Amino acid sequence: MSSSEFKYSAPFEATDEVKAAFDKNGYIIVRGILAPEELNRLKKVLEENKDIESHQWATDDGEGRKSRLTAWLYPGNDVTGMYARSHRMVDTVSKILVQEQLTLPTSDECNDTDML
Repeated sequence: MSSSEFKYSAPFEATDEVKAAFDKNGYIIVRGILAPEELNRLKKVLEENKDIESHQWATDDGEGRKSRLTAWLYPGNDVTGMYARSHRMVDTVSKILVQEQLTLPTSDECNDTDML
């Protein structure tokens, strides 16, 4: 694993090491934060949703391929929004981002569902 990769186990704690990796590299990867069936469901939605495709742009990844990106200001009420508002995501992200830069709602304020 790279210095920005971590393994999810419940409850996942965004430690000082996780925060330092984010601050240094600008990202973290948390392997296993989504179960395989959740990841497959999310992948299917992202690949088949025409609204997502129509709002994305591509950028060269430096290796001859294109990375596609779609960004939203707020999570929607679809599958992507449900995952974005899940306890696992909100609790992890809120601990690694500096509060002065971004104020995030707590997971309880995000109408989390029992499905996630």
